[in-house]
Amino acid sequence: MPELDRVEDVTATERPEPLVRGDDRLTPSTDARFRLDFDDAAHRLVTLRHGAMLFDLAPLPEGHVFAVRTPHLEARVTGTVFLVEVQESGTAVEVFEGSVLVLDEGRARLLRAGQRVGDVQAAALRVEGEAAARARGRPAPLAATNEEGRASSPAPRRRRRANAPPRAAPPTPEAARALIVEGEAEEALALARSVPPSPTWRYVEADALRALGRGAAAASAYDDAAGGLEG
Repeated sequence: MPELDRVEDVTATERPEPLVRGDDRLTPSTDARFRLDFDDAAHRLVTLRHGAMLFDLAPLPEGHVFAVRTPHLEARVTGTVFLVEVQESGTAVEVFEGSVLVLDEGRARLLRAGQRVGDVQAAALRVEGEAAARARGRPAPLAATNEEGRASSPAPRRRRRANAPPRAAPPTPEAARALIVEGEAEEALALARSVPPSPTWRYVEADALRALGRGAAAASAYDDAAGGLEG
């Protein structure tokens, strides 16, 4: 299995080998076209232009970001097992373990294990994903559901040019606070933890923790944010 560091534009072979780096393992489909930008260990990016890729990632240190960008959306994680597949009408994301924050046209959605957006067609990689989840000690979900817990078969998204993946609009503290107001504190917390740390985002994290009833953690986050502003 080749070591994973920085890989330019790649088209997988008929029998693609998994890419590994430490405890991380990336397995592309036979038709995958992708680019890896891992020069900055704290902010790693996979640009998936076509096909599918299974990600089996070790938990990331605080403040680190791992993102997968497609022509249709961006997924950010902190350590999990998930599958991303670029299709003609959109991008499908399925989570087998952990959680994934999906950024799509300014909307943030938190997918947990057993949830998905779209219908993944890469059956072999789905089997590998379920096995990887079991290997971590978590039973693989019986059936993937959408982010609201229902069976997922969303309407296809409009097609965009596959050769020009857009950069997802960066999340804003205002958007995260709006999620808290709407009762989506967990999504706001995931959003705050998916970006590079700053005092402003630390305050957002504290607000989300307080909304979730985690008073001690919220107090610690408020102290950290205040200390960052003083520095």
